[in-house]
Amino acid sequence: MRRLGNTSVAYDIGLFHVGDEMPAAVGYLVHVYVDRVSGESISVPNVVRGGLNQIT
Repeated sequence: MRRLGNTSVAYDIGLFHVGDEMPAAVGYLVHVYVDRVSGESISVPNVVRGGLNQIT
């Protein structure tokens, strides 16, 4: 995890060829939590935040 914000989580990612130790590509992914009805961003759910805090 790169960053845990109020409404989003950013993850570092790497893509590997089978058997390679070095990644073929690196980047990051931002997951923004959105209310399904309004389409507005919402706070990261507490259960998700708690889980992410355990692995950092």
